[in-house]
Amino acid sequence: MSTLFATTVANAKPQDRDYKLSDGGGLYLLVRANGAKLWRLNYRYLEKYRTLAFGAWPEVNNGGNALFETWWDDSFIQSLVVQALGQAGVPDAFIEDGRSVVEAAARAADEVESGSSPREGAWRVLSRLFSINP
Repeated sequence: MSTLFATTVANAKPQDRDYKLSDGGGLYLLVRANGAKLWRLNYRYLEKYRTLAFGAWPEVNNGGNALFETWWDDSFIQSLVVQALGQAGVPDAFIEDGRSVVEAAARAADEVESGSSPREGAWRVLSRLFSINP
């Protein structure tokens, strides 16, 4: 898996056709032929592959090489966790507890899976949240 650095994303130029720059754990940047750069996450839900759209770069940033705490505290990551917990059927009264459990799991996966991509393990945990069948 490759790592997307801010300079890589900033320097990505449009081509004749859309193409993807992978950041690991199902997360990638879609570079459109018109020059738009869009964050996407591929995941499985009910045995089907799906894609979640987050928004355009640079408005939405995945944290790059930020420390786990900085990455976790990002409003984008927090909104993603709340969305995933809601989709998984977690009642509103337990969202904070769920967020704590997800943080612990993402932190542990991040420490264990210190692969070639920063936050690879943490992104994998988040992508698996969308695979939960309530």
